[in-house]
Amino acid sequence: IGDYLMGKSKDLATGAAYQDQTESDTRYVNTAGDTMTGALNINAENTKISHSTNHLILHDTSETDTGSNWWYMYRTAGDGKLRFYRGGSDRLTLDGSGRVTTPNQPSFYAYTTSDYTATGNLTGGNKWGERWDTGNNFSDGIFTAPVAGKYYFEVMWDANSIRSTIDIQVNGTGVVRYEPTGRTDDTWETHFYSGLVNLAANDAVRLYGNMHSQSSSYPFHMGSGLWGHFAGFLIG
Repeated sequence: IGDYLMGKSKDLATGAAYQDQTESDTRYVNTAGDTMTGALNINAENTKISHSTNHLILHDTSETDTGSNWWYMYRTAGDGKLRFYRGGSDRLTLDGSGRVTTPNQPSFYAYTTSDYTATGNLTGGNKWGERWDTGNNFSDGIFTAPVAGKYYFEVMWDANSIRSTIDIQVNGTGVVRYEPTGRTDDTWETHFYSGLVNLAANDAVRLYGNMHSQSSSYPFHMGSGLWGHFAGFLIG
């Protein structure tokens, strides 16, 4: 269809009696090396492709010549990276070795700053700190999925003198469970596990701790991130 339209545009351009061939040739892209100024409107899809210095821009035809919702694609000469840019920052980069980075991909690394000491939800009480929270989706022990997708989570903690477990729950229902194992004498023991979870947008993910048969002052100890953590990220 592209060749057909190109041919028709040439017929129209060359058919004008008041134009010579040189003037007509400036009205369509004819051979390799021809250039085109201005924006290309794809009206059937309400899409506009335009450009600025070193950039290609994709946006809706109803938008003005600048906009925070535009997608920019450009390559930087210094590091040679191909970048997809929107809303003031890079959203995806591809370097010359094929490595892809997505700096806004949701992820978090959190830990308790003081211990929960009873069976129940490990939430509330302002007992959580963070090393990072890309997207600001984690708050006081609860991660809220920003978009639907597959997510990876991992949990690590120390327990002293107790067989303790921590479940990963989604909307209050357990989806990954760590069976009660471990020492019951006066000795520390580290526990760790991970799992994949399929989430809908706005699903709430939290931890549920359980003390089995014994009591302890340190059943779910994370030591401000040194001895344990709750972390996760969106796979896609």
